[in-house]
Amino acid sequence: MIGFQSLSTVFIMPLPKWSSMTDESQAMFKKAGVGVGVGLVIVWIALGFVKAILPLVVLGAVGYVAWRVLNKQ
Repeated sequence: MIGFQSLSTVFIMPLPKWSSMTDESQAMFKKAGVGVGVGLVIVWIALGFVKAILPLVVLGAVGYVAWRVLNKQ
């Protein structure tokens, strides 16, 4: 989990006052926030699958190479 600690760092940019923004700007901001949130959830789920499947792929590849080496004899 050491490699994923950098994901917890959030860069916060100063935002204009919400009340001074136009309705269109507020809608764009909300839409972008939802898009980023959904994207982060998708990446988080994908990383979970990779973390679960990667050891099986490595084990399968090692087994295949061992099988090929042992069957050459």
